[in-house]
Amino acid sequence: MKRASSQPSTSVTPAKKIATSNDTDGFTTDSIPQHHYHLGEDNYAVVTDFRDVINVHIRKYKTDDNGRILPTKKGVSFSPFVWESLSKEIDRLPLPSDSEQVAVIRDTLFLSSAWIENVPHVSLQRFVTKKDFSRQFLPSLCLLTEREWDRLQCIRKKITESCKTLMFDNFLKKKILLEVSSRSPRTNLQMELSDVEMVLSTSLTEILADSIKSRIEDVLVCNGCLQNQANQLGHECVTMNFETRHDLYGDLAVLSVDIELLVKDFVEKNIQMLNYINENFLNNLDIALLVKNARDMYIASDIMPHRMF
Repeated sequence: MKRASSQPSTSVTPAKKIATSNDTDGFTTDSIPQHHYHLGEDNYAVVTDFRDVINVHIRKYKTDDNGRILPTKKGVSFSPFVWESLSKEIDRLPLPSDSEQVAVIRDTLFLSSAWIENVPHVSLQRFVTKKDFSRQFLPSLCLLTEREWDRLQCIRKKITESCKTLMFDNFLKKKILLEVSSRSPRTNLQMELSDVEMVLSTSLTEILADSIKSRIEDVLVCNGCLQNQANQLGHECVTMNFETRHDLYGDLAVLSVDIELLVKDFVEKNIQMLNYINENFLNNLDIALLVKNARDMYIASDIMPHRMF
């Protein structure tokens, strides 16, 4: 069998540049870039990884004299975690509405109804909370018609998948190579290539599964705890099995994983195989399978899988 090369890979291949809301070249209606979703009229939902920061944008675009579609400053952007929080609630939000109802997502995104020329819209605007707990709204906002709001609901899973793709296919792999390049190999192990890839893949899966478990524990909403119920059977944190937890909070957990910390743990845990953590290994790494296996590993770690739900 072929043995893995013992030569360290210290070069980092630049991440493939994708069109982002910061691009100045724009695009056309017949060549909409990856991770760009047309909501209607001039509004788009876009997922970007500009400067290694992943953001979801709901933004108004304009068409120039050459037919190129370009982003404007009219819009909002937020993290994948905030997006997934909105995505989980979007079906239940009573917007647009005549009753002046509003919604606040993760103490950073404010949604309300706006009527423009008797046409209902959903308004999205970012804000920050000041030291005196008052809200300071950022000047830019985005207005969506009912049809565009419905369209956003319909494609929310696609936007979430775009976030995952950029987070793991691009950001994770790039960070691993950067972390490896900053370390010095300690031991030159001689192992079969297939064994190396299996060990490294399993290690990365275990670390991701642990991260998902930790994040689910952080984001899980337990009504029993909120209501201070004495009976433990009224606590979801006690009665809910891991499979249900992942169904409800898995995407929220995955999109809030600290990738840099995960990478450091992975490299440190496998420091003796540092020479083998290279571009070949990462190119062969099936990201979709990695996330699926981490999910399965998390669910399998449930010591009481047959709880109430």
